[in-house]
Amino acid sequence: MKQREITLISIITLILLGVITHQEWFNFKSILTFADWHYQPIQATAQLMNSYGTWINFFNVGSPNIQIYFYSFSTIWSILAKMGLSFDFGVKLTLLIPIAILGFLSPFYLIKKITNNNKASVISAIFYGSTTYFIIYQTAHIFFAFEYAILPIIFYLFIDAIEKKKLKNWLLFTIILFLISTYEVRMTVVILSILFIYLCVSNEIKKNFKQLLIMTLIFILLSSFWILPTIQSKSIKQDITQIANRGLFGNSFFSITQSLTLHDYGWTGDEPNIFFKKQPIQSYLWIIPIITVMFLLFKRKDEKYKLYLFFVIISIIGIFLTKQSGEPFSQAYKLLYLHFPGFNLFREASKFEIITAFGYLGIMGLTLNIAYKKHRKRFFYILCILILIPSIYNLKPLVTKDIGSMFVNRIIPGNYQAYNKYILTQNHSFFRTMWIPTYHRFGIYTNTIPIVSAARMDSSNWKNLLLSNSSIKKLNYNKQIPEILLQNYSKRLISLTSIKYIIIPPKSKENSTDIFIWYGNNRTFFVNKIKNVSYLKQINIGTGNLLVFENPDYLPHIYLTKEKESIYQNIPYKNTTYKIINPTEYKITLKNLSKTTNLNFGDSYDSSWKLRLGKFNWFNSIISKNYSYPDQYHYKNEATLNSWTIDPNYIKQNYPKSDYTVNPDESINIEMTLYFKPQSYFYLGLIISLTTFTLCILYFIYDWRRNKKDRWATKIHKKLMKIKIIKWLTS
Repeated sequence: MKQREITLISIITLILLGVITHQEWFNFKSILTFADWHYQPIQATAQLMNSYGTWINFFNVGSPNIQIYFYSFSTIWSILAKMGLSFDFGVKLTLLIPIAILGFLSPFYLIKKITNNNKASVISAIFYGSTTYFIIYQTAHIFFAFEYAILPIIFYLFIDAIEKKKLKNWLLFTIILFLISTYEVRMTVVILSILFIYLCVSNEIKKNFKQLLIMTLIFILLSSFWILPTIQSKSIKQDITQIANRGLFGNSFFSITQSLTLHDYGWTGDEPNIFFKKQPIQSYLWIIPIITVMFLLFKRKDEKYKLYLFFVIISIIGIFLTKQSGEPFSQAYKLLYLHFPGFNLFREASKFEIITAFGYLGIMGLTLNIAYKKHRKRFFYILCILILIPSIYNLKPLVTKDIGSMFVNRIIPGNYQAYNKYILTQNHSFFRTMWIPTYHRFGIYTNTIPIVSAARMDSSNWKNLLLSNSSIKKLNYNKQIPEILLQNYSKRLISLTSIKYIIIPPKSKENSTDIFIWYGNNRTFFVNKIKNVSYLKQINIGTGNLLVFENPDYLPHIYLTKEKESIYQNIPYKNTTYKIINPTEYKITLKNLSKTTNLNFGDSYDSSWKLRLGKFNWFNSIISKNYSYPDQYHYKNEATLNSWTIDPNYIKQNYPKSDYTVNPDESINIEMTLYFKPQSYFYLGLIISLTTFTLCILYFIYDWRRNKKDRWATKIHKKLMKIKIIKWLTS
């Protein structure tokens, strides 16, 4: 059988393995959700292209978006949703199916490139696609799983660009690297670190310095849509810093033995443990590290020695990092976390598991190739069988679906379907729903119906307000949660925040979808507390044990008051006309304004929210001085939301008459734009990113057409040379 045919059979085998082990991922009608991977309603998905910018208002009371880089594929999901296709369809198309196939194909192509050995490549690929790290990633941390699956291809393209030294190869590598960075930036940093180590070991930095510099510039230009607003927004940087400084987590979950055996602490051989309980290492997992140590005994002084050395170094680094604070050198990870720039983004070591697995992959592929070529074939096949044993054990629960999690179809319970239908049939004015203790994965939400978690309201400073009461401060965390609805200011607080409905979900029979297991496992406690809230009215909408309470006094998203808002007394309010363009832009009309008034906006306070009188342009907001209404009139009200003092006399004295109209009674009408300024840098960055991407694509087209012409010229030349007279004349 020809080498080409063997390669094709190998590829088909690995694709089939991906399909068999991920059956439900190829079912476009199924709903897949587990742990941190949440279901998203089609209504919210359809809005992503227009709403996933620098400010996210879907959840709680709105917050700066620290993951703007998700915009590229969330746009694809949004387009599909507008076509009537579900969130799960988009996820399967852009994430799950690529993971299922590339998890096996990607390592195959890499090992095939560096060894040209199909058998060694197939065995190495099966190993890489079946580690407990990779499988656990696939049960909830889907973006990590994608980066794990694509890493061998990235490395393939990188060494291919170094070898061929052509612009198109470097461009292809850079574009693919950029695309995967839009999935998970932290994992992309890990991948870049791996590539840098390769450059150092192979001594290729000086030889490719110019190309590396140009590609770095192109990568930055392609990423401008998220880099620009991130570095320009004080609030986004503050949120990233706050998350980065949360402190180390999970020291007890990691150890040197787990690192050596590629054992994720949640791996049970069945449904993964989601309760942060370290699981014992199954004995069969020791086969791989034992074989890897055996591989180190092989002597290598061939042309692949530097590559082999690189994979050994990578494995050692991976093992060292993924043991976190385990022995030996137990303080090393903490020192890196505290003092090495950027390392505080990795508060626990699971993101580095990809390094160890990749190092083992390279050692395995290169050594199997030597065993096949220089030793007895029987020894090679014994090694293959030993490697396949842990792989088969690890993949078994995926095939049988005993692993549950993201590998089984979920059904939205009837009471959630009834609730979602009721909420969507309400009037289209803005209101929020608040879930006690936290929102359920099947609860509906959109841009105009955000969903609030009582347990996750730290960002709005509600927690500080609540804990100012010493008696509440003494309660444990779970018992503090309903207290936000039981204070003398609570009715005003939730009304100012536009919360119309309070929901208590039912207790689920499945631990994986039961939210109460994280909050004391006592639903009755929350039900009794909320039923005693006098200003809430329980309503029956046919949802059974999914309880719904209504707050009839909720306020609009944007409104006016003569006095400053207060959570301790009722302040009369007046409706105003406004239109939401997207979560970062609102058009507001104020009519008959004759006295100083307060404009109130029900998203969490952020100094980057601005008001513009008259005509508005995003790019002018960057280049023009004094473009917005003075910041001195913008303040945080008692509900920690945004308010502005609007003074008509100040406007008359400082703004041209073209920005407002004067009524016969000397009152004024104003057209205003409420906007989140970092969005202007997002739009500017998006133009730079799209322009750069378009130029790259045009270069590929140009290069293809040029090569096509060259091929035709070569063919014509060969045919002409067959004519004797022409051959004689040109000789």
